[in-house]
Amino acid sequence: MFNPMASSKLLVLWIAISIVAVGIRADSRAEEVIVEPGASDSHLKLEIEQLKSKISSLESSLTDKAKELNNKDVSIVSLGKLIEEKSASIAALRSEIESLQKKGAVVDEEQVGKAHARAGELEKEVGKLKTDKETLTKKSEALEARASGAEKKIEELKLLLGNLEKTNEDQKRRLHKTERALKVAEEELLRAQLEATSKSKVLNEIHGAWLPPWLATQIRLIQDLGTTHWNEHGKPVMDMLLQKISEKSAQVQKWAKPHLESVKTKWIPVAKEKWMSFTTYVEPHVQTVSTKSVEVYEVCRSSITPHFIKVQELTAPYVQEARSLSKPYVERIATVTKPHVEKARVVLKPYTSRAVYGYGKFLESATTYHHQVQGAVHEKLKKYDLTKPLATKELVWFMASALLALPVFVLYKIFSSMFWYVLSQSVSQVGRGLVAGELTYEFDFVLKKKDILAYFGFFLKFGEDALYDVMLAISSLNYLSTSLKKVRTAYIYPPGHNTSCYFFSSSVCTPFKDWLPPLAARLLTDEELASRVVIRDILTMPYVPPKIAKIAFLFLTPGTLPFENLWEQFFQGNEGRYSIYVHASREKPVHVSRLFVGRDIHSEKVVWGKISMVEAEKRLLANALIDSDNQQFVLLSDSCVPLHNFDYIYSYLMETNVSFIDCFKDPGPHGTGRFSPHMLPEVPEEKFRKGSQWFTIKRQHALLILADSLYYKKFKLYCRPGMEGHRNCYADEHYLPTLFHMVDPTGIANWSVTYVDWSEGKWHPRSYRAKDVTYELWKNITSIDESLHVTSDEKKVVMQKPCLWNGMRRPCYLFARKFYPETLHNMMHLFSNVHQYEEGSKA
Repeated sequence: MFNPMASSKLLVLWIAISIVAVGIRADSRAEEVIVEPGASDSHLKLEIEQLKSKISSLESSLTDKAKELNNKDVSIVSLGKLIEEKSASIAALRSEIESLQKKGAVVDEEQVGKAHARAGELEKEVGKLKTDKETLTKKSEALEARASGAEKKIEELKLLLGNLEKTNEDQKRRLHKTERALKVAEEELLRAQLEATSKSKVLNEIHGAWLPPWLATQIRLIQDLGTTHWNEHGKPVMDMLLQKISEKSAQVQKWAKPHLESVKTKWIPVAKEKWMSFTTYVEPHVQTVSTKSVEVYEVCRSSITPHFIKVQELTAPYVQEARSLSKPYVERIATVTKPHVEKARVVLKPYTSRAVYGYGKFLESATTYHHQVQGAVHEKLKKYDLTKPLATKELVWFMASALLALPVFVLYKIFSSMFWYVLSQSVSQVGRGLVAGELTYEFDFVLKKKDILAYFGFFLKFGEDALYDVMLAISSLNYLSTSLKKVRTAYIYPPGHNTSCYFFSSSVCTPFKDWLPPLAARLLTDEELASRVVIRDILTMPYVPPKIAKIAFLFLTPGTLPFENLWEQFFQGNEGRYSIYVHASREKPVHVSRLFVGRDIHSEKVVWGKISMVEAEKRLLANALIDSDNQQFVLLSDSCVPLHNFDYIYSYLMETNVSFIDCFKDPGPHGTGRFSPHMLPEVPEEKFRKGSQWFTIKRQHALLILADSLYYKKFKLYCRPGMEGHRNCYADEHYLPTLFHMVDPTGIANWSVTYVDWSEGKWHPRSYRAKDVTYELWKNITSIDESLHVTSDEKKVVMQKPCLWNGMRRPCYLFARKFYPETLHNMMHLFSNVHQYEEGSKA
């Protein structure tokens, strides 16, 4: 039997579900529209059209549902009428029963029971109809509420559509503005280029005006003549000479190969044995000579010192009298010459500033070339078994210096031989002119063709002889390689200055004074001696290449790492090339990335500024050194983020042989002012250094940090907050820079690859919020190729040095801090774009 109540329930349920689905679709479309405000104009227009069509369809469906609701209301009214009719019939039946009972008619009991049963059924149906009516009224009210909610959402969507149209118009206006700005910038660039070309022409004219016209024309003639003769005669001869040199070198190698084998098998073992016996025989004598020389020095100094003091006392009054007598004359000379000196200074200022700038550029380029030559020489020496023992830092430095000085020496020989004869002839002619009374002020510098050819011939002959000498020297070095293995250049070591000290005399930067040993050497304690032996053996330890070299990422954090998802995105696809270690000092971290699960190490409490920070770093290094494949160790905080993809950082760290430890000398109160005299004599004050704690070190230096107890004990006891004199010393800023400046100064880069912004001049560096994370910020940080340090004294000296990676200038930073946890979403979005950009540029 067809049940109209069940069908009405199903219909109402279908209407409710459809309205809910329509609302959900409207919400999703609204979210999509909200998410995509920055898309292109065409895409935005398409979305607006789709949204308009959706709103019209929603309105039509809403009218249909309203009609259906009206129909349902009519059906509800008809049901109410039916209920009234049924109740009326029940009442009639009851009255009929009562009338029958009153009349006393005898009715069969069975018929009365059936009537009562029928009446009960009708009452039940009436109750059901009432409940169905109530449920239908409730559902109709809910449907009306949903319909009103849908109307409100339609209004909201209309408002959103209006806002999107406004944003579209704003974006169009901005595009027009940027196009205008680009046009203006292009016009300004063209103007600047025109101005630069005009200024360069003017400068050329001015520079040309510095010289007399006849000399400028003669120089131009000489340059043109020299280039033509070089292209016609010199270049072919040079090519032929290079070809002959390559042939000769091949012949020399072929000839030297059997001799080298005989030397390696016969002479080298004998030389080793002789050298060992000689060193064992000479060592005690050297020790006695050194002790005797120290004693003699002490005796001489003690005997000479009183006489020197007497001489000073005797000469002091005469010196004072001479100063008092000469003072007025000196002041008079100073006052007379002061205006002339000032005038000369003003006249020479543009030239001196240009010379200083050129000198600085020369030092920078010389440093770069010197590092490049060192790398090339080191690779060449490491390439062959015979020359591997020669690949020490000292010999590589001296060979690179010699190779850079060789062209200067060759040019000096060439020009001295070329112009000496011309100069002597000119002097003799001037002398004859003076005798005859015919002194001329013009010199003819025009070179004849045969003279230039003669000079080129001399140059080629000299170059051939010089190259032959260089080849002879290299072959001699090959024969002496193994015998020099045990030689240690204890007193001749490259100074820790810039490259200018490698080329100039002691009057410029006094490098030789730094190379010489102290006259009176201090006797080392047993602890110092043991420490130096251990450090020396670690630094000279031969490199054992692992199967796959890995980078150990050491996270020093108080608790949960907020950027685990970002680091997981960074590590993705590089399994087997990294390892993770987490030191949580306050609370057990809750990991959201599977890569960090099970990577926590035993941790202790860490207090900022105290030695516990260094202890946590050593704890991380000890756990990471258990894995022999870990070759690089990067210390990171919970606010650190990567700036490049994994391949870039892996190549940057694995293809160099230095540790990136920040190290500089700060003479101010926050640098040397923190030094304690209790650190003496093991830690001298002039060796005390400062730097950032965020290091990236190689395995050799990680072992050295764990092996050191002598210097670590000094910093543990005498570098802490609240020392005597209200001084604060922070071991994490001074221990590692001072240690490596003392034991391996050339093995560190003197800057950290973790970027920290101290430009605000506060106690803590600048922190970045979500609004600060932009492409411009990433570009600015990753384009920095100079390390910056500022002293803490009154002068506030700014020290800038280029970041040299294997002798080449490259960006300094691989990581950055301090970023708030709220920047995670923006950082992941930025990192994915940067990763795609770097992959595209790499491809």
